[in-house]
Amino acid sequence: MLRAAAIAERAGVPSVSIVTTPFMQQAAVVSKGVGLPSLPIAEYPGVPMTDGPEAVARKVEALLPQIIAGLAGARDVARAAVAEPPPREIVYRGSLEEIQEHFHEHLWSDGLPVIPPTLAHVERFLAHTRRAPDDVIGRLLPENRAATIWSIAVNGVMAGCRPEYMPVLVAIVEAIAEPIFRVEDAGSTPGWEPLVIVSGPIAKRLDLNHGQGVMRVGRQANTTLGRFLRLYGWPTFGADQGFTREDSVVTVQSVVSISPPIYSAGTRALEHARILAEVFGGACGYWSSIGMKYARWEPLLVLGPSIARVIAEDGWSKDDLRRYLHEHVTITARQAETYALQVGATSYTLEAHVKAGVLPAAYALSTDPERTVPVFVQPEKIGILVAGDPGRNQSKGYVNNHIQGGRVSKRI
Repeated sequence: MLRAAAIAERAGVPSVSIVTTPFMQQAAVVSKGVGLPSLPIAEYPGVPMTDGPEAVARKVEALLPQIIAGLAGARDVARAAVAEPPPREIVYRGSLEEIQEHFHEHLWSDGLPVIPPTLAHVERFLAHTRRAPDDVIGRLLPENRAATIWSIAVNGVMAGCRPEYMPVLVAIVEAIAEPIFRVEDAGSTPGWEPLVIVSGPIAKRLDLNHGQGVMRVGRQANTTLGRFLRLYGWPTFGADQGFTREDSVVTVQSVVSISPPIYSAGTRALEHARILAEVFGGACGYWSSIGMKYARWEPLLVLGPSIARVIAEDGWSKDDLRRYLHEHVTITARQAETYALQVGATSYTLEAHVKAGVLPAAYALSTDPERTVPVFVQPEKIGILVAGDPGRNQSKGYVNNHIQGGRVSKRI
């Protein structure tokens, strides 16, 4: 909303953004990021989705003076300049404890201790790339900061990465800088987090976890990057994204929730597919309404190697498993529209989205609210990754946050 308001203001069209109380601090950050820290805002007190009609009417009426004042007030559409120290400037000197406190006070960390990014440390990272330190990878919202090779190296040092991870760090930033990833929405209400997948030869070179404990901390590479691996003759995860088996690839996507551990048993693909559909599909069902609304949704299924082996040896491809999930994981139209309503899609209907060409015809074959519709809008968008402990019969599912944090892959 505030980004749209900034465009309107710069075009000479007055605006006022209506923001609820819990989002006021976030609104201030976004306004600053778009270069207009004084964007007019009218504050709606409370949560409109839990207010009754009378409360909403009363609060909206109380908003009117703020809206009028915002529209009639003086405008300042000049982009606010933010003073930044040059790359090689020493910003602080002190003991390790003093440095930690200084970085924490200035919000230069995630709250955990950091490795001080000394010039010598940063130079060691720069030695692992041919790109110039001032090369700009992209501008990262909401703060609209330029991500440079230099800033990537600095953050890599602070995170505790090793210098040889630098090519992966650059590829990660290239991925999240892509418009399709929508990093500007990383602070949205569902609270999604980025998931990083590293595949290809570099995963072994950097000693990333890939079998038992693939999702756990312990190895330095996994703790500071995060990754998975492939197995069993199926296309690698990187190949699924359009790369070759020989390519080292990093993939970043959003994860808003995780399924329970999915244990399945049997010697036939169908035995495992049924359990995967029940548990993975069940974990995705509620949030699928948002995937339907935006017609872009990329859940991720991490298959244990022993499970993948049974499915592959029974003659199933990844696409066979995707088709099974698409056909057998459903919810009712009533559930889909009700779930969407709870998150604010007050005028959303499946029929309207089909008429608009957003959803395929299968979502409006009748007007019966109890008709079933697929949870997975596009089966080809279901990510399937083989990773984990080969000695266990466990898989796990990751629910993506629709168009926010869309899956992006980059060659390292």
